[in-house]
Amino acid sequence: METAIQQLNLFPITKADRAAFVQKCVEEITSGFHNPLKLEILLKNLEDTISEIRKNRDVKMCIQDEVDKYGDKSFDFENVTITKSERKSFMFNLCGDPEYDRLSAELEQVKAQLKAREEFLKALPMDVADPETGAIITKPVYQCTPYLTIKFK
Repeated sequence: METAIQQLNLFPITKADRAAFVQKCVEEITSGFHNPLKLEILLKNLEDTISEIRKNRDVKMCIQDEVDKYGDKSFDFENVTITKSERKSFMFNLCGDPEYDRLSAELEQVKAQLKAREEFLKALPMDVADPETGAIITKPVYQCTPYLTIKFK
């Protein structure tokens, strides 16, 4: 009986294999051999599936338990080098420091003011002169980047 993980083993496991696999996929899609929209849906589904597996707390714990078996900070495992490290996340909001709290509140206020100013600039019907400085304020330039939203039913 084939397991779910065995299906993942069909994908390339080395950088060279991955590069070749990617190139072959690009060639197939750009040559019209496959429907690009079907590919996009497949890739989105794979991306979400992998993300859900990696974010799972139990899976993370199993991986960490396995990594802890190796004493060195860096070790080789099946043609890859794995390096153990940590990321510190300071929670300054829990310090009880009034100065930090004040500055944080000011920052939030400045962010809100900046957002309001951005909305004002986006709504400009034409270039206008600042009444205080005389500076010419122009509508902001923007660029459009196409993207897709895919929702699975």
